[in-house]
Amino acid sequence: MNINMSHLPIAMACLASFGSHVYATDRLVPSQYDTIQSAINASVAGDTITVSDGNYLEVINFNGRAVTVQSSNGSAVTKIARPPAGPSSPTVIFSSGEASTSVLKGFTISGGTGEFTDIFGCGCDGYQLGGGIFINSSSPTIRDCNIADNNCGTYFSRGGGVYVAGGTPQFEHCDITRNTANGGYGSGGGIYVAHGAPVFIDCNIKGNSVSSYHSGNCGGLAVASGSPMLIDCRITGNSASGGVGGMCVNSSTTLQRVYLGSANGNPPYVGEFSDAGGNSLAGDCNGNGVADALDIANGYSGDLDADGMPDECRCGHYPTITCCPGDISGNGAVNGVDLAAILVTWGTDGQDDFDCDIDDDGVVGGLDLGIVLSGWGTCSN
Repeated sequence: MNINMSHLPIAMACLASFGSHVYATDRLVPSQYDTIQSAINASVAGDTITVSDGNYLEVINFNGRAVTVQSSNGSAVTKIARPPAGPSSPTVIFSSGEASTSVLKGFTISGGTGEFTDIFGCGCDGYQLGGGIFINSSSPTIRDCNIADNNCGTYFSRGGGVYVAGGTPQFEHCDITRNTANGGYGSGGGIYVAHGAPVFIDCNIKGNSVSSYHSGNCGGLAVASGSPMLIDCRITGNSASGGVGGMCVNSSTTLQRVYLGSANGNPPYVGEFSDAGGNSLAGDCNGNGVADALDIANGYSGDLDADGMPDECRCGHYPTITCCPGDISGNGAVNGVDLAAILVTWGTDGQDDFDCDIDDDGVVGGLDLGIVLSGWGTCSN
């Protein structure tokens, strides 16, 4: 038998390539790994880390890994919180050039106090940046997360919930709520954009605050520089001790179908922005010439989740002229399409295709079904 030895190097190279190929792995927490961070440290690009229900007291850093970290059953039952006795830190960190393939999905992110920089040499005061999620020159995807009850509280506090300094991170279907940026000069209780181009899609920025003993501003959103974009977002019930309650934006900020509701006694917003259409920034989302708060107080409009936005402004995304809460699909009628959407997403957060969680209680259930059935038929103004 004659063997063509000239082909041997090619064959060896192919075998070596085959032997070194790494397949994506599903890593399980806590059955295989005690902590989320240990699973991230063991992961390679393309892996999925699935986390069972529970409260996880740890700080996680993606460290540049192109992996998906997801909960088994959503943010209502899966929480990541910074250990209370630990040093000041964000709860979740993206600072190693992560791209959109670094995904965080389905968690409550809580207890963070931010990236601390001691500028006075006293070990006590300086900058605290990004209580819940800290993003530096990175572009991760954050989906279906509840970023809540985080606090930056030192002299210069920025971004109690989220801090972005570079990159193009994308937030999808997230609640950013009850976060604070306090201290001497606080800004951006919910979100602070130092620079970069973050995108927020279908997010609730609600009930965040800035309470500072010198000057506190921009309770919901602060944009110092960069070009953020908000699409189908709701900014309601935010406040600041010394300035604007809702949002402070720049001319490079793009807003599309953004609803800006009550700012708890503060001016709702300041700054120019790029208007991509469909925005309601005066607290009159149904366009009837009456403030939303009065519509609700007088019984003209319902407000199922008590966020200051009339329920009729929720369906089909807004603004809309023929709308009702049960019209999940936005087709101008409550019918079998909406009923099917409720049944298909029953027991979930309902945010994959349509927002079927009409009452915003975190799960599609009997109340949502009742809203659909009670509103059956063609919608009216």
